[in-house]
Amino acid sequence: MAWSAGSFKDEPSAGIPPLDTPETFPFPYAKPYDIQVQLMQVVFEAIENGKIAIVESPTGTGKSLTLLTSTLTWLKANEKRLREHSLTEFEKRLREAGADDPPWVIQHSLQSHLQDLKSKESANLERLARARERELQRRRDASLIGFGGRVKRQRIQGPEASTARKAASTGHKGNSEVAADDDDQFLPTDIGSSRGSRVDQGDDNISDEVKALLRQFKTNFTEEEDTAEERPKIFYTSRTHTQLRQLASELLKTTFASISQESDSPLEMPTTSVKGAPTNRFQDDHVDIPTRMVPLASRRQLCINEKVQAIGKAKGDDRLNEACLDLQKSDAKKGRCPYLPPKDNQDAMLDYRDQILAVPKDIEDIVQLGKQVKVCPYYATRNSVKQAELVTMPYNLILQKSARDTMGISLKDQIVVVDEAHMSFPKDLIDTLLSLHSVSVSLERLEIALGQLDVYLRKFKNRLKPEHSLHVKQMAAMVRGLIEVASAWAAQDIDNSPSDTAKEELFRINDLTNRMKGGADQINIVSLCQYLKDSQLARKISGYAEKLMSDSADAKMIKSKQPAGKMESSRVTLRYMLLNPAEHFQSIIDEARCIVLAGGTMEPLSDFYLQLFPSIPRTRFSNLSCAHVIPRENLLTQIILQGPSKKEFEFKFDKRGDPSLLVELGTLLTNIINLIPDGVVIFLPSYSFLAKLKEVWHGNGTLNRLDTKKKLFFEPQSSAEVDSTLTQYADAIARNESKRTGAIMFAVVGGKLSEGINFSDQLGRCVVMVGLPFANMGSVELRERMKYVEGLPNAGKNAGQELYEVSIRASKANIVGTHGLAEPLHASCESVNR
Repeated sequence: MAWSAGSFKDEPSAGIPPLDTPETFPFPYAKPYDIQVQLMQVVFEAIENGKIAIVESPTGTGKSLTLLTSTLTWLKANEKRLREHSLTEFEKRLREAGADDPPWVIQHSLQSHLQDLKSKESANLERLARARERELQRRRDASLIGFGGRVKRQRIQGPEASTARKAASTGHKGNSEVAADDDDQFLPTDIGSSRGSRVDQGDDNISDEVKALLRQFKTNFTEEEDTAEERPKIFYTSRTHTQLRQLASELLKTTFASISQESDSPLEMPTTSVKGAPTNRFQDDHVDIPTRMVPLASRRQLCINEKVQAIGKAKGDDRLNEACLDLQKSDAKKGRCPYLPPKDNQDAMLDYRDQILAVPKDIEDIVQLGKQVKVCPYYATRNSVKQAELVTMPYNLILQKSARDTMGISLKDQIVVVDEAHMSFPKDLIDTLLSLHSVSVSLERLEIALGQLDVYLRKFKNRLKPEHSLHVKQMAAMVRGLIEVASAWAAQDIDNSPSDTAKEELFRINDLTNRMKGGADQINIVSLCQYLKDSQLARKISGYAEKLMSDSADAKMIKSKQPAGKMESSRVTLRYMLLNPAEHFQSIIDEARCIVLAGGTMEPLSDFYLQLFPSIPRTRFSNLSCAHVIPRENLLTQIILQGPSKKEFEFKFDKRGDPSLLVELGTLLTNIINLIPDGVVIFLPSYSFLAKLKEVWHGNGTLNRLDTKKKLFFEPQSSAEVDSTLTQYADAIARNESKRTGAIMFAVVGGKLSEGINFSDQLGRCVVMVGLPFANMGSVELRERMKYVEGLPNAGKNAGQELYEVSIRASKANIVGTHGLAEPLHASCESVNR
């Protein structure tokens, strides 16, 4: 795609004065490092000039805090600039229109307009001030009577219990019961009925009732709320919720999240002046308030309906989403979600929204507040976006246009900050884009889907409109064709390959359709996909299948459609793989005012240029690479190739199970920890390697010897246990027992502890990397991606091999960089590779 000149611009809009890059920023610490000032200046200038900034700052150098300070400084300065420019333009037009009027008339009109603006802004400030006061009062009450106990009583007496009593009194058996004559809800949505507004064009998994509800939310917005999105805001994204939770803590350190103690106004906070921003005519009355921040997350993180959460834990996130949507229908027989206010009364939702915006909060704070006020945090946060200044979210919610449309988010002229965008293993920004737009489906799932389609057709064949009947039959033909291809491939695999050898084969789209039978190769796939989105057919069939599962006969009928083949169907998987990430990132480039990509290891930049920005001129980029703030003499980096008994350390995949190698590694680590105080973090190539290590060391006593010197901790495979494990690790180091000199944390490369967690000071006196996490060169996906990169315009001769090696070097740099060793790591990685 060609670069759009309207997306990024070198000069501000006509008539609006430019902002000069500040020499100083309102940094929370007295004297920031020079590299922090440089980074803030580069980001500020990139936003002002509408550029793409790629900045590299090692973990531990205050990158997130620096990004927040620079972006919010520009946002506040721009807000004052736009306000003053608007008044200047109004005064100019007023004088031109009333050239014959006396000066006092023009001055009176100008003062009236100014007073209207002040009144409108004062109303918003007072609303947020009341919300802050209610939250402070709630916190004071909680501290007096016991916060946990109060929430527990509310839960017992909450709306779910009321709904249950109401259902019992009317004779309802439960939310899952559906009347036999209510099957019309499973008919496909007529084409055209789900199009129109932006809300309607969102995710095809959203029902008409939910879309109507979202439109109802919109009609309750004030004029100020409708226009708020026209002003720039910051969309700050990172890879995980843990990293975003740390961002909220960083924001609370700044003046942008605090209320000034010196100001006479209870709302005023310290501000910084930026050269180029004219004197504010509101300065006598206008006050700055804490940054309006909203964290966005999935239902898994934000839902407070215990029944829906229980369904999600038992059946997965997809079923959780379906249960949420089902409970939003105003069906008296099923029961409406008690945490979603009725359509005709949005006062509770709007009040909750104000409390979210009043003071910066992380996801846990918002969920706890939602339980107290008995309002859904998932939809309340989405209703808060328009009035927010800072919106945080994981990668996947902003990188998919369909997800942005569903949430009603427009990036037009907005600032997009992608933190942790660096080249890393196993997921960097580019890999995340590719995986979000790739999909896998097993032969077993295809067989189940075909069974559901056949049952659905038999049930509704006389009630489906001709257009719907045609597309449902086409969908069945497509699924049947995919089953034929996968089954034939599986049989060939068994005939020609050893039973213990995995096989992969690449199909082009045309090759795949040509192998299909039953007329599937004649179907317009693009048209069928659009129909599936408009008609919500997948959701309708899934819902009908869920209903049938309560009937054992129908359930058997669906399962009987799975043919018995030579190979278990669960072992065969079809995967659609995206190779070009630029195609899906282009929509962000076209809309955003500025994009900031930040990370600890952004080199080589050529990967970003080739794969994300192939058509953007290099003049549109602002780049900065910062060295670490830790002096080199404070670091020691060593490559250990042999153990104490001179056994070579060779941690290739086929050698990792060698017991003698693992025993040698245990002896080395035992010697190391005798010399190092406090915390030691050891990264291993995989969870399976960690399990084998524990098995061998438990047998020969190595684990006991290590535990005698330092308390042992192991990375949990459940994300819910990460925080508690880290807390216990830090406590063990802080206790400093007489027999133990700290603790050891065993972690996995690419796991939950390898990135976004700062093992600072005594938490990470030593970092040990065992082996290199090389990807499988035999993978068809990896080989095809390397081949694709090599074929890109301006790609180097060895672009594919470089892509492979960069993931390894960056992986090591990200992990060790967490402990302040990123800069010398590059040399050590190269030595190992050679």
